[in-house]
Amino acid sequence: LEGSVWKLKSGLGPTQVSNSDITIKFKDGSFSGSTGCNSYGGEYTLESKDKTSGKIKLSNTSNTFKLCSGEVGEQEVKFLTALEKVKEYQLTDKGLVLPYPSPSRYLLFTQQ
Repeated sequence: LEGSVWKLKSGLGPTQVSNSDITIKFKDGSFSGSTGCNSYGGEYTLESKDKTSGKIKLSNTSNTFKLCSGEVGEQEVKFLTALEKVKEYQLTDKGLVLPYPSPSRYLLFTQQ
């Protein structure tokens, strides 16, 4: 989980903008990334069941406020709203899975 940059592959539905990379990186209790328009970050803590899954708490999230219009702006709002609901993580052969608010909906990131 830590040290790698993860790029969003799916999870925002058919409105996901293909030329706008959403990323997340975890390191030393902090996370940061790009919404495809703005930068964001915060703090996190893990309660691992094992090395591949467990509880995650994302807190003190903030982001820059560059104006993001159109599809990119809508995507940013969807992503940040979903990220607020994440409470678990799973590392699978497909990548990093962050379910929100239940396992039926999730953000899927691939390692860069």
